[in-house]
Order: sequence, then structure tokens, then C-alpha cells
Amino acid sequence: TFNDVDDYNDYDSDNTDDDNALGEAFSSLYPGFRVQVVVCYSELSIISTNCSNAIELAKRITVTVTTPQDFDFVFAFYKANF
Repeated sequence: TFNDVDDYNDYDSDNTDDDNALGEAFSSLYPGFRVQVVVCYSELSIISTNCSNAIELAKRITVTVTTPQDFDFVFAFYKANF
């Protein structure tokens, strides 16, 4: 189950057959699309695409959506605890 942001780390829609709330498979609704998620600790004091090995105050969530034409759309945002 996905009840914490860390549960989405290393999510790859190519490796699963998730359904929406109506029980419809995402792969049939969005054929050819791929979604990948990376969750990691990140420093807020610098803009960086690198993950930190240290436990920081924030986590960066990066979502990459790949289209059937192999275009990547990358979205990144932060979740902080303070």
C-alpha cells in the first residue's frame, strides 16, 4: 500500500499493473506511457539533482513521465518536515 511518500521510491509503472479507483488498469487507459518515481533526502540550501546520503529536513520527489514518443517530462518537488 502507498501510505507514505517513501513507498513510492523506485516506483515504475512498467513493473506493475496498477488500477485506478474504478478498477481500470492504467496501462489500458494510457497505452505507451511510463511513470517512474524517485524519493530521496535532499538539502534545501542548494538546488541539486543529487540525493544526499545524510538524513536531511526535506525529501525530493522526482516523477518522470515518458510518452509513447520517448519524450521525458520530469517534475520535481520537495516535502519538508519543519
